[in-house]
Amino acid sequence: MSKKTTKRQLNADQDATLLNILKQRAAVVQGKTQVIQNRSFSLLAARDELFFQQLEAFTQQLFHKNPIKVKLSGFMDKKHNKPVKRELHAILSDLHIRANLDPRELPHQYGWQEEARRLAKVTKEIAEYKSQYRDHTHLNINLIGDIIQGILDHDPRDGAPLAEQCGAAMHLLIQSITFLAHHFPQVTVRCVPGNHGRNVARHKARAIHQKWDSFENIVYSGIKAGVAYLPNVKVEIPYSPFYIYETLGHYVMATHGDTFIEVGNPGSLINAKNINLKMNEINATRPKGQHVEVLASGHVHIASRIRLPSGVVAMTNGALIPPDGFTVNGIGRLDSTCSQTVWESTETYAAGDYRELTVDTDTDKDSSLDKIVKPFVAF
Repeated sequence: MSKKTTKRQLNADQDATLLNILKQRAAVVQGKTQVIQNRSFSLLAARDELFFQQLEAFTQQLFHKNPIKVKLSGFMDKKHNKPVKRELHAILSDLHIRANLDPRELPHQYGWQEEARRLAKVTKEIAEYKSQYRDHTHLNINLIGDIIQGILDHDPRDGAPLAEQCGAAMHLLIQSITFLAHHFPQVTVRCVPGNHGRNVARHKARAIHQKWDSFENIVYSGIKAGVAYLPNVKVEIPYSPFYIYETLGHYVMATHGDTFIEVGNPGSLINAKNINLKMNEINATRPKGQHVEVLASGHVHIASRIRLPSGVVAMTNGALIPPDGFTVNGIGRLDSTCSQTVWESTETYAAGDYRELTVDTDTDKDSSLDKIVKPFVAF
């Protein structure tokens, strides 16, 4: 083969690689347009996709070779058929992204840098959990509400503008999930909204009917589009305010904890009696052999693991956010332990090893975490 032919082939390969990258980017853009429902922008994206298809056909005809696929690293670049012996479960809730806490008024700052670094530290510790068993471990991420600060009726000017809150949440969580997809053979993300993400124009107090009609479900839809190119990631967004999933022969239920099952009051109470009664009612309706063994919830901003009299293990999640204005001025609490939760399931144990992944002001100063999750500064 002559040098001229070799150079032409190399250029073709490079052009094809660039083409493939551009196609993936166009697909992501199209997914995002479905979330924001911008008709004119969606039309432009469709035209771009048509252009890329025509360019691909021309490249193949000219160089007689299919475009090179972009190589994905870690567990994403190959099929993984090893048996699943363990499943890791992470609860991500009460992140309150873009709360923008003002340290002039409150004990701690919680802005664009702090929220990113705290999520990055949690993400890193999930990725490092029992790495010696990684080939046989699948990851379940439970996104169960209060992902954004929201704009609530007690203060419609609290936090950043809503569009910025939603954009920041998508930006941060897409990075976190992508990082974890490099470290686990399979990642399943399941989502339900909380009370802070509700649309107060419709649900002024609690969201009872159609709770899914929430700003947080818009965030989840954006995340689903943003990670759609990852072959080992699946995102599920149910319409119900809870979901139940099977894990190695056991069943887990997850909900935010402000409705359906009211687990307690933020920062002050976990109502074990009420949780036990509700779980007994729920399991009475479940098929034989499919009783819920683990309940995962957020809302209370207190991490706990309780084995109820019914035998169900109830877990409540902590929060990433330090005390905000409502907590300090309304409740009189100046500090709290901030954390997220992980636990492991095996065929023997539905709720095996359990950990609280803590974050604090030292986390906020760790610039190395910016390599995992970059902050959202602006659109």
